[in-house]
Amino acid sequence: MQLFHICFKGGTERTGRPTRQIATASHYDTENIEHLEIVYNHVFVRADLRTSELRQFHRPRLFGSLVRANKPWQLQIRCAPKGKNMQKIDEGAVIASHASTIRSKADLSPIDGNLVCLEYSEERPPLHLGKGMASKIVNFYRGNKANIPISAGGGDIPIKKRNNRENSENDENVLEYTRPNLLSGPKVFKKGIKDILGLVSHEKKRGDDDNKEEKKEESSILPEGVTECLQHNVHGPFLGAIEEGVTQTGIISNLYTAPMFLHKPRSSDFLMILNKKRNNGKNDSGGLNVLLRDFPSSLYCVGQIEPKVKVFGPKTAPEKTFVHSFITYQIAKALQRAEYEVEDQGMTFEEINERICANTPMQANALRGRIKVVANYDKNTSIWRIKPLGEDFHGVEAAGRKIDPESICAYESACAATRRLKDIGLKDLFT
Repeated sequence: MQLFHICFKGGTERTGRPTRQIATASHYDTENIEHLEIVYNHVFVRADLRTSELRQFHRPRLFGSLVRANKPWQLQIRCAPKGKNMQKIDEGAVIASHASTIRSKADLSPIDGNLVCLEYSEERPPLHLGKGMASKIVNFYRGNKANIPISAGGGDIPIKKRNNRENSENDENVLEYTRPNLLSGPKVFKKGIKDILGLVSHEKKRGDDDNKEEKKEESSILPEGVTECLQHNVHGPFLGAIEEGVTQTGIISNLYTAPMFLHKPRSSDFLMILNKKRNNGKNDSGGLNVLLRDFPSSLYCVGQIEPKVKVFGPKTAPEKTFVHSFITYQIAKALQRAEYEVEDQGMTFEEINERICANTPMQANALRGRIKVVANYDKNTSIWRIKPLGEDFHGVEAAGRKIDPESICAYESACAATRRLKDIGLKDLFT
């Protein structure tokens, strides 16, 4: 299960005829979705994953202390009103603000903001989106253009209807164009901490009977994504064809395309967010920070993933080319960080090997060749220091731009699959 932040809600409204695309599925295969700046800077990417991380790839386990029967839970709950500038109020409750533009790791927290919950039907999908990577939700429709469904994010809308209006001046019937009203989406009752814990009862408010027609109109609007009308000669992004008069929701990313199906969460569902509390002293036993919030109203079940990127085969030419650029960038990043902490500090060969290749052994000559690309060696101190900017080295950021985020996801998925094969004893298939 994954949680996605809704960064740009609303989308672009297109009027008139739906956009005409090429009569093949190649348009969706070549479509590129721009990511955030922190994704291209590889802020969340680690140089070398541990064996436990590969075994639990995108499937983290709960802490062992949470599942022990002899340790009951004791929660200290503090309620804080929501405001524009919400900050951490104490060690037991975590309140943070959600920026409209994600610029750092803290902005990707599920504590606040609008969320979309996706549950994958596959136990181990072949590809996983990395942290902060962007994707979009599209509601594909095939059929009569007058019956195009309206999405909360905009997109294609039904064709304009013609109404006859009597002109008082010329006494002639003039055709007037009208279009349906686009709403921001269905209204969802947001529960507070007291509602989640059952401390207060939600009573029926007055005026609900008067707004039945309005709620009925809102419920017909798709809560997420944009609408795209498929032409009769366009197959669509999925392997299966979309039938006439059917609307199929899908998630589109640079890694894969997959159909999605909307589910309605129960009113008693809530989202519990756990994170470790820092140990501040001897008397502090650590513990967990627990936050309860209402469950996202947009809950989707994701069908079979249809990859767009080919996962690297072990010890193949594409993998070797990627690893060469990836390790070189990680070395330059580590050297830059070391020199930032202490000016002109640098790192020894052993320190670089321990930080970059701690879990994936690499031959010394191969690693030394990658270090020479971005660093200079001092024979007197046996320390490597990052090269100054010049013709042969354009900086750490430029080296990171040469690596696609999708290639990193494919490489990590290949490493996780290789680890899974090793665990079950199938070593001869790839060595």
